[in-house]
Amino acid sequence: MGRFDELAQEIAIRVYMDTGNLTEAAEAAGVTTATLRRHLKEESYFAEQMAEARERHIALYETELRKRIFETVTEPREVGGEIHHIPKPKSDQLLLTALRRHAPEAWGPRPVEIEAHVRVEPVDTFADLPPEERATIMKIIAAAQARAALPAPTDPAESIDLDE
Repeated sequence: MGRFDELAQEIAIRVYMDTGNLTEAAEAAGVTTATLRRHLKEESYFAEQMAEARERHIALYETELRKRIFETVTEPREVGGEIHHIPKPKSDQLLLTALRRHAPEAWGPRPVEIEAHVRVEPVDTFADLPPEERATIMKIIAAAQARAALPAPTDPAESIDLDE
C-alpha cells in the first residue's frame, strides 16, 4: 500500500462522498482501511473533510428519497407492441422513513403504556356433550397425558375412573 499524502486523502474523500464506504475509499486511495481510520483519528482537518463527505453522501440519499416520494417516476413497458412509460407506484415505506427521520417527535417510536386487568376462567368445552361421550373423551385425554407424564385432567362435572 502507498503513502497517504494529500492527493490520496482527496481521493479517499471523493470516493467516500460517492459511496459512503470507508473500505472503498481506502482502496481507491491506495491505503488500508486501518491507515485511513488512523488518519481520521490523528488529523482533525482530514476528519472534518470526511465528515463533510459523509453529510454530502447522505444528502444524495435524501435527494433520491425526495424524488421517489414526490416525483412521478416512469418505467418503459411494452404494451400491445408499443413502448409506454408507466408510472411506478409511490412508496409508503419511503415516505414513513423520511417522516421518521425529519419529524421523529411525531413519527418516531414512542413508549406505550398499557394497563390491563385480565381474568381467566376455565371453560368446560365438553359441557354440551352427552355424559357417555364426555367420559370417553376425558379417558382419551387422561391416557394421552399419562403417556406424556402429564397430570391427569379434572372434569368439573364428574370424576372418571381410568380403570373402568
